[in-house]
Amino acid sequence: MHEEPFGGAAREEERSGYLEALSHAARIVSAMGRIAEAVGRASAPDAVARSLVDELLAHGARSAVVYLLGPDGRTLRLAAEAGLPGGLVGHLGTLALEAPHAPARAARERRVVVLEDTADAAGLPGSAEVLSATGARSAVAVPLEIRGTLVGSLAWTFGMPHRFSEEEIGAVETIAGIFGAALERAQAIERERLARERLEALRMANLAIGAASGEQEVAQAVADQARGLLQARWAAVGVLDTSKSEDVFEPWATSPHGRLWLQPPPPPVDWLGDVARSGRRLLVTDPEEAAHLAGMIAIEAPPRSLVAVSLHRGGQPCGVVVAADLLRGGSLGPDEEAALDLLAQHASLALSQARDRAQLVAANERLEAQVERRHRADRERERLLARVAADRRLLQQVLEVVPTGVLFFEDAGHVRANPRAEELLGMEVDPATGPIQYLHLLQTEDGTPLALEDLPALRAMEGLTVASERLRIERQDGPAIPVLFRAVPLGVETGARGAVVTIEDLRPFEEAERVREEWTAVVAHDLRQPVALILAHGALLEREVPPGRPAERVAQIRAAARHLNRMIADLLDVSRLEAHRLSLDLREVELGPFFRGAFERAAGMPGGERIDAKVADDLPVGRIDPDRIEQVIGNMLSNALKYGAPDSAVCVGVRAEEGRVHCAVANRGIGIAPEEQERLFSRFHRSARSREARVGGIGLGLYICRGLVEAHGGTIRAASDPNGWTTFEFTLPLEGPPDQPSSKRSR
Repeated sequence: MHEEPFGGAAREEERSGYLEALSHAARIVSAMGRIAEAVGRASAPDAVARSLVDELLAHGARSAVVYLLGPDGRTLRLAAEAGLPGGLVGHLGTLALEAPHAPARAARERRVVVLEDTADAAGLPGSAEVLSATGARSAVAVPLEIRGTLVGSLAWTFGMPHRFSEEEIGAVETIAGIFGAALERAQAIERERLARERLEALRMANLAIGAASGEQEVAQAVADQARGLLQARWAAVGVLDTSKSEDVFEPWATSPHGRLWLQPPPPPVDWLGDVARSGRRLLVTDPEEAAHLAGMIAIEAPPRSLVAVSLHRGGQPCGVVVAADLLRGGSLGPDEEAALDLLAQHASLALSQARDRAQLVAANERLEAQVERRHRADRERERLLARVAADRRLLQQVLEVVPTGVLFFEDAGHVRANPRAEELLGMEVDPATGPIQYLHLLQTEDGTPLALEDLPALRAMEGLTVASERLRIERQDGPAIPVLFRAVPLGVETGARGAVVTIEDLRPFEEAERVREEWTAVVAHDLRQPVALILAHGALLEREVPPGRPAERVAQIRAAARHLNRMIADLLDVSRLEAHRLSLDLREVELGPFFRGAFERAAGMPGGERIDAKVADDLPVGRIDPDRIEQVIGNMLSNALKYGAPDSAVCVGVRAEEGRVHCAVANRGIGIAPEEQERLFSRFHRSARSREARVGGIGLGLYICRGLVEAHGGTIRAASDPNGWTTFEFTLPLEGPPDQPSSKRSR
């Protein structure tokens, strides 16, 4: 019986799958060919990387990145990208090999990393962020190697989930191999170009050094040419002064000019002398060691690598050339070593000629300079004496009229006081007695006599700065005066032990604060009556007007009046807190039913259905003011609902532990910057993010919460993590605040 070539329908299906596989393989081979052709056309390493990512996007990738291994061997540098949102590019510019990203894992483990769906990125949050930002669903990352040496990694994403076959994995590895070969070729071309440029730079360096005449000019020319030749961040040349017994380099020349040392010449540096005497080359590639050595010469910014080579003249050391942060990360190839040695030989010869010329004119210049210096010194001394006398007169005039008390203490304990200081102290200051003469007048804010070692003047004379310290001056002719002491040391540079102390009268500031607090309380109290009248008439109008637009406007009037009433209540609470006149109605309360009831009532807030409260079953009895604590809970929940994401839950937990009850409210939303978390509970403070989000409020709620919690003897804090979760937590002692009587038990 005759059979068909593929055995009927089954064979037809097998034939179709076989043809589809052949077509897929052909597409892969074609894509690899086009990629090889694209990267092969580029001659520079960065251009090779750019061509590869562009070609991957052209073949359907959603995004693509190429990372190259940094000089330290521990970080990856973004060499090229395509398809990444602008906000991610700066964030992903450098990756540590241990970073939770697919490119880092591929480089670290030297294997292909495949993410067939977004679920595979659960352990790689960095890659999950990239998938989300680019709208991709799958990704692949592969290490890049040149002759078995890791040089970086390559990764790209796809718009849909994708199960990678063995053939596709092989194709990925082949693409990485193609890129590695192209990169190796580009690096070879780059090295050849740099070698040509280096030879030309060396020729120009010799011409520039030969054109210089004086020793300083020669040193500056050598520094400039060494920096350009080695492509270093900075370079310096020190000429060894052979007339001194120790290693002193003078003159110094730096490139960029004047950027490295505060003033020439720098102090002796042992390791530079060792390099100069030994005639050897020193290469330091360890960043810590390089920073340590460079720190000995007062450098602006610590380098990550250093190279130093000696200069010799007639077999004797004559100087040193130092360069830092070379383009190749601190390494020197044979070409660079040969060029540096040739530069050092030419520089040694030029310095020798310049020093010989300088010695011929040095004697005459020294004689002329000596006479001129004496004349200048005489004129300068007269000018300075006149200036000092004028400054003393001006200072005395200022001290006579300045409204702040000022005391000057000299090294031997001699003191001078202006009239305002003697007025505040209520005594005439004895110039020879020192600060101990007024010690008996000073007290801390709680009335404790100030200890001798705590005197601001003595602390400043020991070298400490007293920024501000509130004390009281106990006067025999009247009540104590609250003052602010400040003290700074004088003569630290010369070893002298002097100090200047200022005394500022705080009574005007305290009076202004008292008037402000009273004004706030009066204004808030007087506003309550008209607001209550608006609410009452609004309620009457709401019942009388027909449904529709008029009724909506009445409802808006009542809502605005209620909001204003809450603001007035907050202002009154702030006034009571700051005047320390807040009273608590303390009662013994069953905390479990209390917290559950508070959360049930809070569910009526706008968005209250998002509140997810968990109250421990074993909460004991606590001594609290239930109305005030419910006010704290309401403020915290209102903030969480207002600033949290509309579709996220507000999680609340209450538990008892070690004699305290803990209540925490957490929400996910705009978050709080770390630098603002300490100021959250300040009066009228609103975070920058809340202002940007245009969320309403005047910044009193958390300030009042802190005052109410602390009045109960408790604490309150806030924390926000980078993922946007913000948690507010307060704790209260179960026994209540000290020295507060309780009223009847409430359940």
